[in-house]
Formats: sequence, structure tokens, C-alpha cells
Amino acid sequence: MISIIVPSLNQGMFITQTIESILNQNFSDVEIIVCDGGSTDNTIDVLNSFKDQIRWFSEKDKGQTDAINKGLRLANGELLGYLNSDDYLLPGALVTIEKNLDNEEPKWVSGDALIVDANSQEIQKGVRWYKTLLRKLGIKSVFFITNYLVQPSTFWNRKAFEQVGFFDEGLHYSMDYDYWFRLYEFSKPMILKETLSAFRIHSTSKGGINYRKQIIEELDLIKRHTNNRIIHFFHRVHNGITILIYRLLKDRQFRNSSKT
Repeated sequence: MISIIVPSLNQGMFITQTIESILNQNFSDVEIIVCDGGSTDNTIDVLNSFKDQIRWFSEKDKGQTDAINKGLRLANGELLGYLNSDDYLLPGALVTIEKNLDNEEPKWVSGDALIVDANSQEIQKGVRWYKTLLRKLGIKSVFFITNYLVQPSTFWNRKAFEQVGFFDEGLHYSMDYDYWFRLYEFSKPMILKETLSAFRIHSTSKGGINYRKQIIEELDLIKRHTNNRIIHFFHRVHNGITILIYRLLKDRQFRNSSKT
């Protein structure tokens, strides 16, 4: 069984696609656990529409990381992952995961992903190409400089979960990055060439709105995992370049929207 946790809060316009992308996989043994943080939009109506196809609850929580951990405590699967309620899986993703990930020893896998906008149109192809290249190189020291793994395309087995435990609820933006570091202590990820998911960027996505807070949290995280000041320096430089590129992309998006 593959258990997929879906943390959710007021993503009613996207969560139908998220859930259907899991249900429409050519894979019968999947458990979907939606952990909603008390949505006030149409999310609850959407969840009710799936009836017995998913497990879900809606209650106030301490944020996304808390929701993920609640789901992990309920999960029964031997293979685990989480899918944010505005992202979605691509056809054949779970078959690929099951084929490459067993539960004999602590293991984890990570594949490629599309980057899409609110209308599911592919964007930022250059960013995708860049991360794909870094994954192929597979150099751990580079991982300290930037997180080149794509969260919705990353899954791990229960033996790895038993070793690593739950996500750090003190982190609100980089909890996945921290988790990958902790998994790295037991084994390198198996890098898959297949494109498994679509990672959505839109006007209300958390990383898009609070990218500066995310960058600050990431640097604190890097300092937690290494005392190497050279790595700290290159991480800061990379973040500076990331902010510059982000601003350019936002400016271009604004200009394009103004023309229309």
C-alpha cells in the first residue's frame, strides 16, 4: 500500500484535481488521507463529494507540518509521501514508485516534476532543467547549497520513516528539505528519470508569498546540518541569485498581464 498525505487549507479550487490525480492512477492499493486545517472555502464540500474513496478530517492545526504529521500517524502504507492540495500526480506515477521502492531496507526515491501555474500550464522550464541536472549529478555537497529534489515527486518507505521519524514542526517552509537531509543520513535517494508530479506556483501559494521567510529558514536549516562556512557562503549566494531570478519572473509576469 502507498499512503499519500494531503495537507489542506482553503485550496478548494485545486484540491479536486489533486485527489483525482491519485484516484486515477493505475494503482489499486493506495490510501489517501486529507488533513484539512479548518478550511472556510468550498474544500469541505469537495471532500464530501469523494465519500468512501478517501479518509479525511477538518480541524484547526498548527500549520502544514502539523497536518503532515497527523496524516503520517494515521497512515497504514509501507510506502509514504505527501502531496500538497494544489499539486497533483501525473499518470503512472504510483506504478513507477511501487516498482522502484520496496520495504526491505530504508530507502527513498525522487523523480522529476513539471512546474505549472494556476491553470496547469507549464512554466519555469529553465528552473526544471536546472534541478534535473543537479539531481543527475547527485552530489551531496551541492544539496547543501540548494534543494534540488522536488517534494511531490519524493517518496520513502516505512523502514526509512521508522529511522527518521516525523517532520520538524518548528519548520514552516523547509520541513521537506530538512527531512531529505535526515533521510540522506541513511541512504542516498534513488533518482528516477520519470516525471511523477506537477508542482504548482500561483498567487496564493505559500512559497510564492513568503519566499523571503523561506530563504531565511533554509539558511538556518543549513547551519543546523553543517558548520562549514564555505557551504554557508555559497548557499547565501545561491539564494541571492534565486531572489533576483524570482523578481525578474514576477516583473515579466506583471508586464504580460498588463498587456492583456
